[in-house]
Amino acid sequence: MTSVHLLQATVAASAAIAECSAAAELLARAMERAHGGSWRIQIDHEDEVAIVARRHHRGPLTPKPEVA
Repeated sequence: MTSVHLLQATVAASAAIAECSAAAELLARAMERAHGGSWRIQIDHEDEVAIVARRHHRGPLTPKPEVA
């Protein structure tokens, strides 16, 4: 592979990654409009998974009572 081909492949991969991020942002905004709340995005290209999930705002952590 020549350096030109390597550069072209790198640019194409970067564009595809940016497209994935933009699509996830669009989905998160649509979910917010449809369901309310705040939505988080997690994209893992190594494991090939994308997640758009509602953020659950939890109260302060309190220790669980011990079981005797």
